[in-house]
Amino acid sequence: MKDEPTILRVVVADDHTMFRDGLVTLLRLAGEFAVVGVAGSGAEAVTVCAGVRPDLLLVDLAMPDLDGLEVIREVRARGYCDRAVLLTMHRHPSVAADARRAGAAGYVLKEEAFDELADVLRAVAAGEPFVEPAGLLREGPEPPSLSPRERVVLRLLVGGRTNKEIADELELSVKTIETFRSRLMKKAGARNTADLVRYAVERGLS
Repeated sequence: MKDEPTILRVVVADDHTMFRDGLVTLLRLAGEFAVVGVAGSGAEAVTVCAGVRPDLLLVDLAMPDLDGLEVIREVRARGYCDRAVLLTMHRHPSVAADARRAGAAGYVLKEEAFDELADVLRAVAAGEPFVEPAGLLREGPEPPSLSPRERVVLRLLVGGRTNKEIADELELSVKTIETFRSRLMKKAGARNTADLVRYAVERGLS
């Protein structure tokens, strides 16, 4: 008698409802995944994982509240889920490097997700080493990674907030925000705010 396949319990976190619903349908049709929770923001993803303790977390990089990397760090640190796969539109190897550092077990391009996702999740569940897309871009130096606080400041800057508005929201001094801004400009190789916005968009951090 053939053994029944193990059903893997998955949480899907993406703030684009139609795309998220498509992934949920895909996983359910595969027959070996049970979608036990969905989330539309980073904070909600952490809460859902806390409640259902899934086998696997599938999370988009660019999420409200907390980005995908912050979500992965949080759920792993709290023991809510050990295995996570990052979804992103960006093919640059720096994103894969950031995902590894955050503790992700895999990395899937959104444009290829409907063709490759089930295979990637199977590989991650089987304990294979970090799974990343084929054909990652290799040209140019890898940009330095950003700290969680730098990511927050960057998102607020890209959203058009002034240094004072950001300082008030984060309960920091204006001078501290100016220091964060200078550090971000240096890391991004940006000469002005437009360059900083471009950097954020290209890396899915806006």
